Amino acid sequence: MFNQLSLLFSFASVTPYGQLLSRLGGLALSQGKNLVTCIYDGTHYINGKDYTDVGVCAGTLTSQVLDASF
Repeated sequence: MFNQLSLLFSFASVTPYGQLLSRLGGLALSQGKNLVTCIYDGTHYINGKDYTDVGVCAGTLTSQVLDASF
C-alpha cells in the first residue's frame, strides 16, 4: 500500500490521478451513497447502527478506493 501511495504522490505522471478519479466515480455511482449513509447513521445512532458499523462502512469505502493499482 505504501508503494501505491508513493506512486500517487510522486507527481511524475497524471495517469494515477485518472485511475483514482475513475475509481472514485465508479464507487460513487455503485455504492458510495449507501456507505456514506451508513457512516452518517452510525455516528448519529440512527436505524440501530453504531460505531461498529461506521468502521465496517469506512473500511469498505477505503478498500474500494485504494484497491486500484496506480
